[in-house]
Amino acid sequence: MSTIAAISTPIGVGGIGIVRVSGDEALRIADVIFNFGAEGTPKKWEPMKLNYGIFQAEDFCDRGYAVYIPSNKAYTGEDTVEFYLHGGVRVLQGALSALLKCGATLADRGEFTKRAFLAGRLSLADAEGVIDMINAESAAGLRAAYRLMDGRLAKTIYDICDDLGSLIVGLEAAIDYPDEMEDEALPPLADGIRSCLKRVRELLATRHTGKLVKYGVTAVLWGNTNVGKSSLMNALLGENRAIVTDIAGTTRDTIEAAFECDGVRINLVDTAGVRESNDLIEAEGVERA
Repeated sequence: MSTIAAISTPIGVGGIGIVRVSGDEALRIADVIFNFGAEGTPKKWEPMKLNYGIFQAEDFCDRGYAVYIPSNKAYTGEDTVEFYLHGGVRVLQGALSALLKCGATLADRGEFTKRAFLAGRLSLADAEGVIDMINAESAAGLRAAYRLMDGRLAKTIYDICDDLGSLIVGLEAAIDYPDEMEDEALPPLADGIRSCLKRVRELLATRHTGKLVKYGVTAVLWGNTNVGKSSLMNALLGENRAIVTDIAGTTRDTIEAAFECDGVRINLVDTAGVRESNDLIEAEGVERA
């Protein structure tokens, strides 16, 4: 596969930005554009250590650090070099351009994780946990994503598959060699299947809770006009998100906002007060409610 490169930190102004290159040519490309310490210092890449030096792009230089991660320890399963530079937009884009001009290919979205999966570093469940960690919006979501990313789900599934595999081997042996198999060898087969089914059902039973943890709980504030729905929303959020007046029918559309309670994301939806109305706009709001 080609050697890929990408900016690994969000685009914007910050103290530090990271640019990553991964593939068979990663170290060669790093040799071309990164000089250790003072000019003339010989290059000796020490794996898993910060190397101070100068990153030389086509039209600028920057002082920073580079880390060489050998394939056996790298996230992607390939030789990887990460550059820690100043976090300006122009610096990071210029550094990426320099890597591409030296032979790297721009990475597609998620390609580093894709290569980690193809290299056997991650299962599909682990890979999903990575994106869930990045997108988590609550403490509960983070905890669930970490459990997914650290391989607990994958291990449970692999254990079930291993047990099923053992059952299949025993069943095939009983069919192929009926005279040599004891009668007592077959009853545990049914027990084994029941055990696997039980564990699968236990996994399936967690999907509703997992969905709530990942996406949060949605609560709709619904009721008559002027009963305090918008005031309640503002109080829960700790800010004046919804307009509150003593005029009935102030809220005419759905208003959505979220807050966190005991680590769980709560998605609030404020709605128009329910009543008969000749006002077309308010009537539409009531219909949405």
